[in-house]
Amino acid sequence: MRRIGVIGLDGLSRGYLNKLIERGVMVYTKHLMEHSEINTDLYCYPPVTLSSWPTILSGVNPAKHGIYDFFYYDRIKNDFRLVSTLDLEHPRIHEMLAMIGRSAIVINPVPAYPIIPIKNTIILSIEFFTPKPIVYPQEKAIYLKYFSSSEHITTDGFEEELNRAKKYMEGYISIVEDLLTCHKPDLLWINLHYPDSIFHKAAMEGKLDILYEKTYSDEVKVFSIIDKLIRLIDNEIGNVAIVSDHGFAEYNKYISVNTILYKAGLVNPSYDISIVKKLETLNNVEARSSKETIIKHSRLTRLLRHPLIKPMSRRLKRLYERITGKKIKIGFPVVDYKSSLAFMIGRASNGVIVKKPEYIERVRTILKSIKGIAEVKKREEVFEGRYLHRLPELFIYPEYDAGYNLIDPKIYDSIIINKKSIDHHPYGIFIMKKYRGEKINVTINNFYVTPIIQDYVEAPISIESDVLHDPTFSRIIKDDIKYTDLYVKRWTIIKRIYRFKK
Repeated sequence: MRRIGVIGLDGLSRGYLNKLIERGVMVYTKHLMEHSEINTDLYCYPPVTLSSWPTILSGVNPAKHGIYDFFYYDRIKNDFRLVSTLDLEHPRIHEMLAMIGRSAIVINPVPAYPIIPIKNTIILSIEFFTPKPIVYPQEKAIYLKYFSSSEHITTDGFEEELNRAKKYMEGYISIVEDLLTCHKPDLLWINLHYPDSIFHKAAMEGKLDILYEKTYSDEVKVFSIIDKLIRLIDNEIGNVAIVSDHGFAEYNKYISVNTILYKAGLVNPSYDISIVKKLETLNNVEARSSKETIIKHSRLTRLLRHPLIKPMSRRLKRLYERITGKKIKIGFPVVDYKSSLAFMIGRASNGVIVKKPEYIERVRTILKSIKGIAEVKKREEVFEGRYLHRLPELFIYPEYDAGYNLIDPKIYDSIIINKKSIDHHPYGIFIMKKYRGEKINVTINNFYVTPIIQDYVEAPISIESDVLHDPTFSRIIKDDIKYTDLYVKRWTIIKRIYRFKK
């Protein structure tokens, strides 16, 4: 039976990959691209890690696998929580292969936590929003010696992130070498947090030239090790694929969706410290300690941000702190999501939650009128599936290629914030050395990846897959396509058993 190794590079775009190749950093990858039967761009919408990776790994859209962002909005409780593997309603490729008796090794599945045990698999969750590194089966915990539980989520800055990435990549190389010596999996899939985590740190420090222009010495070291890993997997397994969940691009204008909705009377602001801290956590931002920052003086902060007062606000702030002994944050308010009618709680999914159906068209019309927004679509115009009701009512399509993106969900003084940065873009990549269908050199959707790999390793495709009855996919696959309804039924049972045991 055919076997394959897959390397997921979070946030890798075609332009950045070309930069690395032109600088001579990824020699083997260049050779691989020149001789691959699939070498194309991958359209990933929404361009966010915790939605796109499940789509890639399962072959179904968010309305079928149930995850659209880092959090889940409970409309009954009118509250948010972070998502986990238990929210995933469709199994991923390693779980589907295990169900038919095939073997898989997966490093950094998404979602990462908790690991739901399944026969015929080895799973290591090191990065990607897991509270600590975990493994299955437990005897593989020996591999955790390469990673520090205290540094696996965040680091201080750009240089520190490059050093961490270099250290982790050396650990991944050792793990993969050992695993492939001891096991012969039908599928090896390893997701890496790079270059995404490196780009975000670079953007915070204004190192925007990393995307296309400048190459840093430690950056070279990190991607040289990644190139070595690609060669190792190709040599050991005989076929390798490279895939990314979205790309990165340069932007100079950011749109504040909640400012738009605030001006339209649909969003109520909040300075409540508990809401601020929760929303900052949900949006993957480290919240400040309430002992250091007090944001309960809403009248004062609004006064200090008034256009006539703002030039003197720093002096007034220092005077207030000297008199009272309390520190305040002259920041921007967040959304009081419990009393607001429509809001964007996190920018990652490009989604806008509208509480009442009668407001949907009004919100859509308002957002479409804003320069920099190309389109606003209802969720049913974008996705279809039994979990469509979980998704935001509207999805925004910024004019990415005109330099527009969405900013974090605070309420700012202006709708358009002019700033230069690098950020997520919908186009990732998909490269696969060997394939038995028609060569692919046109852009395809991210839900194509798993069905293509399943077809290559001669495994039936889920009947829930978005490629079902897709004429383009049928043209690519030359042989008869085999579908099954087995996967979702078994996945439901497996999750129930896991919950019962816990």
